[in-house]
Amino acid sequence: MDHSDIDASETEIRQLRAEVFRLKEELVRCWSKGSLLSIQTSLGTMFSQAMGKRQESAYKKKISELSLLYEFSRMQFDPMDLGQAAGLMLERVNGHVPADALSAAVYEEDGENVGHYFFPQLEKIGPEFLAPSFSHEAAFFQILAGEIRLVSEVDDEDPLHRLKVRRHSKSFLFFPFIKSRMRMFFLLESLVSDSFTEAQRDFLAVLLSDAATTLENLKLHEDLHLMFTDTVKGLVQALEAKDSYTKGHSVRVREYALSIARRKGLNERQQEIVGKAAILHDIGKIGIEDQVLSNRQPLLSGEDRDALRKHPRYGAEILQPIKLLKEIVPSILYHHERYDGQGYPRGLQGDEIPIGAQIIAIVDAYDAMTTDRVYREGRSPGEAVEELRRCAGAQFNPELVEIFIQFLTEGKLL
Repeated sequence: MDHSDIDASETEIRQLRAEVFRLKEELVRCWSKGSLLSIQTSLGTMFSQAMGKRQESAYKKKISELSLLYEFSRMQFDPMDLGQAAGLMLERVNGHVPADALSAAVYEEDGENVGHYFFPQLEKIGPEFLAPSFSHEAAFFQILAGEIRLVSEVDDEDPLHRLKVRRHSKSFLFFPFIKSRMRMFFLLESLVSDSFTEAQRDFLAVLLSDAATTLENLKLHEDLHLMFTDTVKGLVQALEAKDSYTKGHSVRVREYALSIARRKGLNERQQEIVGKAAILHDIGKIGIEDQVLSNRQPLLSGEDRDALRKHPRYGAEILQPIKLLKEIVPSILYHHERYDGQGYPRGLQGDEIPIGAQIIAIVDAYDAMTTDRVYREGRSPGEAVEELRRCAGAQFNPELVEIFIQFLTEGKLL
């Protein structure tokens, strides 16, 4: 390649990066407008003004590239796990740059493999499949720390030979990335020599850099979710150790609460909040003295009753500093409010009470009524339902009561 070719290539890369920057600015402007179609239409207008007399095929190619960039940038905001995202990315890349095999691998900083992903699926590759053979060797990490490579005809000594997934692959596009906490690579293989172009390499370098960032963010999100789950388990175990009555109660309340949330038509995010709040609704009892929680009498003294009524506020105070749990605090703080405004701690009424708290109030009462206590046997489900109906409109939201009863009826729990 002579200097003029190099200059032309560098110019093309600069133009592509400038267009990517313009795309991101455009996405910020019309992000709230929603669909990919509306973004494509907006981009079509933008590029038709800029391109003038460029050929139609080049125009369509650019729109396809920018649409793919947009789709990849959106993946980190969609409800999918790391494996789903990686698989979808490889499929989309193959639609733009056809290859006989594509693979991606993600590693922790210490070299631990997070996941290895393939397109097409391994069973479709068949007996030609070769498992990468040196992912724990020093040479492998030297490759990851190396440069993007376009290999037109690989020789047997090239380390890429040991990463390929098809036995007879001859040409490759290899993209290694070292992110802040992850290392990863993308590999495209062809059974034909000289299968890939520099233009494809340059575009995929931009696209897959964003893809690598998205995969890292998804992995970090998964780690945060696991951390949250462990935090919740620890809090629930601490409560159960203090108050044996709560053993199993929080889990049942969560399942009941989610049944109402789904039937009410709450979106996935709202359902998640309801589920988290339900399993932690009594966490404030950790701050209540043991003699109050272990009381074996059907009626508490005025002093003990006042002490127990503090548990929603204690729960809110415990969870408020935890960033991942802040959004569930209102549902926990107000789950003892009444629909008629006679509850506590603030005497909220009707729709002033968060929907999550309204739901938890119903299922908490139902589970309490149907559970044995040391001073009484639990009521039958039918008796508990009659009590819910009697209190609907006063203590409970009547619509939500009927939704819950419908769930119990359909599940043959009555």
